Amino acid sequence: MENKQENLLIEKTKEQMRNEIETYLSKQMGGVAMFIADKLVTLSNENNDILLLAKSYFAQQEFKKIINLITKRFPQAINDIRCLQLVASSLCELQEWEKCLEFLGDKDTLNFDKISQEKSNQIFYDKKLQAVFCSLRGWCLEEIGNNERAVFYYQQALTNDPFLFDIFKHLVDSNMITELQECFEITSSILEEDENEESTITLHISTLVQLNKINDLFKLAHKLASEYPDHHLAWFSIGCYYYLLKQYEKARAYFSKSTTINQKFEPAWLAFGLTFSKREESDHAMTVYRTAQRLFPGSWHPFLYIGMEYLLSNNFILANQFLKRAENIFPDEPLIYNEQGVIAMKNHDFENAIKLFLHALSLYRNSQTLETETTLFNIGHSFRKMKMFSRAIEYYKMSLAIKPKDGTIYSALGFTYHLKGKLDKAIDNYHQSLNFLPENTFASEMLSRALSDSFSHDFAYMI
Repeated sequence: MENKQENLLIEKTKEQMRNEIETYLSKQMGGVAMFIADKLVTLSNENNDILLLAKSYFAQQEFKKIINLITKRFPQAINDIRCLQLVASSLCELQEWEKCLEFLGDKDTLNFDKISQEKSNQIFYDKKLQAVFCSLRGWCLEEIGNNERAVFYYQQALTNDPFLFDIFKHLVDSNMITELQECFEITSSILEEDENEESTITLHISTLVQLNKINDLFKLAHKLASEYPDHHLAWFSIGCYYYLLKQYEKARAYFSKSTTINQKFEPAWLAFGLTFSKREESDHAMTVYRTAQRLFPGSWHPFLYIGMEYLLSNNFILANQFLKRAENIFPDEPLIYNEQGVIAMKNHDFENAIKLFLHALSLYRNSQTLETETTLFNIGHSFRKMKMFSRAIEYYKMSLAIKPKDGTIYSALGFTYHLKGKLDKAIDNYHQSLNFLPENTFASEMLSRALSDSFSHDFAYMI
């Protein structure tokens, strides 16, 4: 009887200690929680209590103690998925990237040698837990420079738990997803789970614009306008719709309304400025961009757009100054270096231009996008100006692989072949250019010259 009462008292004491630990953890008093949890583990050796001690260590940033606790003192605890997660998280916090990957296994599922089969099967049914492990793998892989594999796991994390918006924002902010179709698929997946996630809607609208999905944008704009007529995103989406239709004055009115409703919504300000820029109304565009610069002092976007506007007016000194300011804030944006390369090219500093273009190219994860096409085309131009015709042709062809129906690229390719003395290839490319761009007067004139040169060359042998 005495033993039974003693056991009941011990169990009651342990339960009280557990409650106290949880209370102190919730009050961010990890030191006290850690002290009690250490005594509790001595009494029980149960996995749940080991987990409480590990949580207490984590709250105190005692990451090495967590690893020692679970992998050495109580290795049986590794069968608990929650303990496994804390070990992996601790390895990440200690920047032991390789060890964490080895611990988890860089596979689509966890390293089953580490945990029991019963527990491993749990993961497939607990998507949110799977998302956590995928995000940890992504973090490790990114830190060791394997961005492609990191993106795969980040995407797997979002697939399992679309509410992990911080991961999605990290992918976008760090330029790890640059393909607008890839971005569209992710935003669509998130909005299926939560159609009111405002930040995702904003990015989703942007991807619809980039992918020229006019019908999808019309449907979304109609839905937002019907359900949330007083929300800035409703007006912004309508403005984007008219922007795609190149009805810039109508688009401007809606973007203006969006900024009136929410003065702190940067995308509407930038789009508002673009409607002026598209109409070559540089002064008005500058006014809008400078307003955005004042409203969003920590953003690099206004500096980039102001720099691009100065570039359009051939004010290279001011353009470069603003692009440098954008670079100082966010040095991983490839468009900044592309525009700096254009300035160098216009100043006939072609070697530096190529370096800047190649750096811009290196920042794009996917080299087969419309954005990279512009940079590839610019590299081709620079090599042609340096009379390095073979290299120029190489990059023009890479550009053409992305936009196979672009008459301007065929024209540039034809002209380069013409300069190289390859008249047959020059003529073929001029014809292709006019096929896709009949109003291309340069291609038409050069085609006549090439045909004349070819005719003179053929009959020279008969003289």
